[in-house]
Amino acid sequence: MATPKEKKPESAKEIKILLVDDGSLYTLSILDGLKRRGFKSIEMAINGRCSLDYLKCGHVDLIISSWKRREMSGAELLQLVKKHHAYENIPFIMLAHPGDRKTLENALRHGVHRFFPQPVDFEGLAQTILEIGYKNSAISS
Repeated sequence: MATPKEKKPESAKEIKILLVDDGSLYTLSILDGLKRRGFKSIEMAINGRCSLDYLKCGHVDLIISSWKRREMSGAELLQLVKKHHAYENIPFIMLAHPGDRKTLENALRHGVHRFFPQPVDFEGLAQTILEIGYKNSAISS
């Protein structure tokens, strides 16, 4: 639920996304794919610690993180986010390679809103983001 200071975004352009990954070319392709689908407010954090610093300084509507990362895994980041009262309700999409049922079960048990397979289908990811609760007024077909 949005606080009085924060209003719910009305379009993909207004959704503030924090993309947490290692800054690889693959991560940059995710950033580009989302921007091409109307998402304009995307910040990147190269690791979990940077993402926590970003959360302290700014409002985020959604977190997208890969499951396996150096320094701090997506599972560790998710647990830290869910433990913090100010961030516990931020939707969290976890990106991971399909087929690892144990990873999926672990992610869902720890509060992931959606588990999205890699390689990323950008149309599907955009739709998944919008299905979490935002209107589709900025994405054109």
